[in-house]
Amino acid sequence: MAFTKSTIFDAVTIRSTGHVEIRMAKLVLEDGEEIARNYDRRVISPTDDITNEPTKIKQICTFARSAT
Repeated sequence: MAFTKSTIFDAVTIRSTGHVEIRMAKLVLEDGEEIARNYDRRVISPTDDITNEPTKIKQICTFARSAT
């Protein structure tokens, strides 16, 4: 019986204000079968520092900032 935990970006929404809403799903797997899922949400504002964000989130935030 092996347990595995992982976090995925489940949903990303770009608002017209340039804010990026991110929903992350935390998964717990037992022998490859999902046994639990929890969600966290957060918002990145156009003025927030994104240097420590994952590459995909940086790209999305950069696009959102240039589109406003």
